[in-house]
Amino acid sequence: PAGITWRYDMAEARHNQRKISPPTGVDITAKSWLTEAPLRMLMNNLHPDVAENPHELVVYGGIGRAARTWDDFDAICTALKDLEADETLLVQSGKPIAIVRTHADAPRVLIANSNLVPNWANWEHFNELDKKGLMMYGQMTAGSWIYIGTQGIVQGTYETFVEAGRQHYGGDLTGKWILTGGLGGMGVAGRKDGGGQKDGEDSFEGHWVLRYWSMVGLPLIQPRLERNLSVASILSLKGLFPNLP
Repeated sequence: PAGITWRYDMAEARHNQRKISPPTGVDITAKSWLTEAPLRMLMNNLHPDVAENPHELVVYGGIGRAARTWDDFDAICTALKDLEADETLLVQSGKPIAIVRTHADAPRVLIANSNLVPNWANWEHFNELDKKGLMMYGQMTAGSWIYIGTQGIVQGTYETFVEAGRQHYGGDLTGKWILTGGLGGMGVAGRKDGGGQKDGEDSFEGHWVLRYWSMVGLPLIQPRLERNLSVASILSLKGLFPNLP
């Protein structure tokens, strides 16, 4: 109604202490494997061993969510479990908006995330819609339920390091330092890629990786260390370089 401001508590709608674990094995919880598969993908995205901040529905990238709210997550799961072989679930920015009759060869799920008309495609307008519960940011693979962790970027980052070695050091990075940063699901790939070795003339053997953490705070760093995604914890570069400002 005119004169009434609509408010939606997104912080509350997005916070839940549940632990999400997808079903495994050959027994399915949906009506077919065509709907069981996306259901497991969605739930796996929010598994504590996978997601960056599962209690807030964040898979990776700070705000990349698998669903808009926990109510939407539950509604998506229910829809996938009940979906028939000739139906398609439509999901708009993490919210299930319709189940339509299609046919057996049609996609079982269609997802569109963060779509804005170009004239309004900016962070200011997006954040306004996000706070009202009308949109979410799905990153590349969070909102599409296909996030596979660091392995999704390891190969590309590794090849980038190798090519730098080819172009500037004759393919030999022995004794060289790689300065990399970030401990998110993507940024941590710098440590893992730098730790590899390529057979043949291009070698990573004998180099060192110096990780500069752009993420701050032990609550963010500690889980990465516990998962063995970094060799050591150096909380201050001043320990290595006392002359740093």
